Amino acid sequence: MLQPLLLYYMTPNSRIEFLLLLCLGQAYITVHGGPALPDRPFYIVWNVPSRKCAEKFGVEFSLDEYDIVSNPGQEWNGTYVTIFYEKNLGLSPKIHEQTGQDINGGIPQRADIDAHLAKATDDIYRLIPDADYQGLGVIDFKPWRPLWKRNLESKSIYRTKSEDLVRQTSPHVSEHEVTSMAKVAFEGAARAWMGKTLSLVKTLRPGGSWGFYLFPDCYNSPSEIQLQQGSSYDCTEEVKSDNDRLQWLWEESSALYPNIYLTNVFKTLPSSEQFVRARVAETFRVMDGRQSSAIPVYPYVRLRYRDSMECLTKADMVSTIQEAAGQGSAGVVIWGASADVSSKENCLSLRDYVTTTFGPLAKEMMKQAAECSRRECSNNGRCVTAYERPSLDAQMKTKRFGNVDEGIQSVVQSTQESLEGATSQGQQSNKQFLSSEHATWFSEGLQYLTGRQGTSCRCYPGWAGERCSVSTHIES
Repeated sequence: MLQPLLLYYMTPNSRIEFLLLLCLGQAYITVHGGPALPDRPFYIVWNVPSRKCAEKFGVEFSLDEYDIVSNPGQEWNGTYVTIFYEKNLGLSPKIHEQTGQDINGGIPQRADIDAHLAKATDDIYRLIPDADYQGLGVIDFKPWRPLWKRNLESKSIYRTKSEDLVRQTSPHVSEHEVTSMAKVAFEGAARAWMGKTLSLVKTLRPGGSWGFYLFPDCYNSPSEIQLQQGSSYDCTEEVKSDNDRLQWLWEESSALYPNIYLTNVFKTLPSSEQFVRARVAETFRVMDGRQSSAIPVYPYVRLRYRDSMECLTKADMVSTIQEAAGQGSAGVVIWGASADVSSKENCLSLRDYVTTTFGPLAKEMMKQAAECSRRECSNNGRCVTAYERPSLDAQMKTKRFGNVDEGIQSVVQSTQESLEGATSQGQQSNKQFLSSEHATWFSEGLQYLTGRQGTSCRCYPGWAGERCSVSTHIES
């Protein structure tokens, strides 16, 4: 029944391509061409619309200098990464935040899934015309969460309207039964909508790495921890249990895109490292629990604190990238909003940050990851580091490192000469970025530990063994 409905809603060109898919099957959709992401154990993808900076304000970003991967023209969507929001992928059911109006059914139980998939098919062909697309495919959908209990505050309207629907269709059930029935119906419909959406994009663009942005979540922001009266940034057992209930989502995904954005509060709280570590660790926990093969993890990172236009401190930037790479992520995606490039001032501040802080750090982290993969994992896996030392937060009693521009040379220049220069300069000025002790720690933190002192390997598909030296490829 689904295929005729899809054909009915499709445009003529989409209908032709879809019929070819059905007729030719896997032989047609097998990925052979299309530009692939770099062959590196860890890379950084630029998902910031910085083209506007060049076109409107004459501010250009030299990302190639730091081996940062970006779409041609530094567009949001393109060859290497494409992000779909609810407005440009199908007919997403949601409730207007201001008016309360139901859009596309409002709640997932009322959504027309066939019409949604047909419209999504056209959208995919339009935004990703290359059938051999091998980039990152991110679905950013925020109106509601697939688990009933996570639709709180502004999202509670989805629970209310789900209960109203049960009262309309089953007027004689008790209020307790209303809630129970609404929960089952909502979660079932949410699963169908998200699962079928993923299945569709994987079928049409099988070479892409597809997943929903923000999943899995850890619910471990400082405000959430305070609300829960917790004392640790580790994901709670309740959160882990909730994520285990989303096993169907992890199985359907071909990549995971957690969010490790930092808020302004981390400038004064010495805890960004632990916050990021917990979120990335939970992502790998759910990934390792998949029944099917391993999939890549790409945490989403912002260069600015999410509630301001201020760029991350160097310490917070190091913590963010280091924790993502150190746990075996395939890379990170650097996301930027339209506001980040809305004025010449914003463009200049972002470019300066890339040039002085982020770019050198990114290049060094990718270099270290490649060296460790070669040295420890036979170039067939990623290094995973267990740090047997106090955390960054325990060693740093303050985040006030002074003026970066007047400080020591970039911490990512981890040669002995740069460290000696940093020590000498640090002794002469009260405005140094790092003391010699902190500079040494950063140098160690940026370099993966060798051998059995804390490094293990996360092998690529087709490889196994302690050092990923055993091939598990099946000979044809």
